Amino acid sequence: MSNKAAITPQEAQDLIRQDKAILVDVREADEFKTAHIANALSVPLSNLEHGFSLLHVPQDKMILVHCL
Repeated sequence: MSNKAAITPQEAQDLIRQDKAILVDVREADEFKTAHIANALSVPLSNLEHGFSLLHVPQDKMILVHCL
């Protein structure tokens, strides 16, 4: 898959189901608590650099980023 700035919800769902991607929600904790996509990982934008380093995402997986 090419590097796109945006993909469809169906493309995202397919990539996650195929274990080719993870979904990261970058909203702040209070926003994430209010509502988020099931199984999304929370890495607040204010802590993005440090948060991503803790994820240890394999290089062969895409990181799908979701924001409000």
